[in-house]
Amino acid sequence: MDPEFNLIEIETGVAVVTGTEAADLFVIPLAEDGIGITIIHGFELGVDALRFGRSLGPDGTAVSAEVAAAAYGDDLAGYAESWIDADGDGAGDDLLILAGANAVILSDLAAQIAPVQESHFHRGFEHATGGWIDESQDWFGSVTRVASGTDGIVSAAGKYHVVIAGDEISAPYNNLIGLGATAFAPFTASVEIYLDSAADGSGWAAGQGFDYTVAASVQGLGGLDFYFNVAQDASTGALWLAAGTAQNPGFSARTDLEEVAGAVAIEADGWYRFAHRFHADSDGTLAVDMLVTNGEDEIVFKTTLAADVAIEDVSGDPRYAYFELIDVAGGIAVDELDVSYDTGALPPLPELAGLFLA
Repeated sequence: MDPEFNLIEIETGVAVVTGTEAADLFVIPLAEDGIGITIIHGFELGVDALRFGRSLGPDGTAVSAEVAAAAYGDDLAGYAESWIDADGDGAGDDLLILAGANAVILSDLAAQIAPVQESHFHRGFEHATGGWIDESQDWFGSVTRVASGTDGIVSAAGKYHVVIAGDEISAPYNNLIGLGATAFAPFTASVEIYLDSAADGSGWAAGQGFDYTVAASVQGLGGLDFYFNVAQDASTGALWLAAGTAQNPGFSARTDLEEVAGAVAIEADGWYRFAHRFHADSDGTLAVDMLVTNGEDEIVFKTTLAADVAIEDVSGDPRYAYFELIDVAGGIAVDELDVSYDTGALPPLPELAGLFLA
């Protein structure tokens, strides 16, 4: 690299963004624990504040932060971090990192990091089946609470999870919070689902799979569905995962998922977090980020679905979570059902006691 530039690097980086002025390069971290070490011109500054949110933006992509200004020296004493309004936009969302004579400003950083959220609804199934509606309540399918280790599956969290099965008509649903019409606020509905790919020589049989949706409640429309579709494909032998807004018209898992734009093949067995993040798009309409991560918090699938409805017509309360179809012998393991809302707060900075300084 040209010596007239200073290098800003965060170890285990996965994304590179061109900086400005004295800084030439800024590399984003994505370690398992979300922690990286900031290196400026060869000097370690400490554990970087980007560790919160595992350096993922609201849509699951790596954070990109512009280095707006930088002044460098060799003195590492006095490491500090603070939120400031460096660009004068009134948001106070620019991160200032100080270490002696070293100063770096990361502009508009807070908006690029997964928002601080507060859970308003959580079901870990440690004591009950968590409000799922099934055949015992004149609906379809069944929900059974089982101990961790049942059928070789260790619960995603705690000592219990549920096994949800469908029938020839449909499968269980959950009303979630059930507040009804409320003012819209960005929220994320998520659930852990155990996927058993046949890629390892065992797993779900060809043609088995499920359709799972979380619906927005829209004035004048009722429920507006956003689907995850998962199916073990007979023709390719892969367990395919896709997302969309179209209802599956049949009573069996889809056989065309490999043809859906953005579809991915799942090869590893394990728990996967299926998340719907409901928020306002830039034009004031509803957008839903569909994000799937594995047990290592690695993104395996992401896309954003748009809806031509004004955000003011959308309730801040999700209408339901619904397994519209489960066509898997014995059902599927489900855990950690949650609905969390953005707080609007700035992400907390790490405690100085937790920093590792050179």
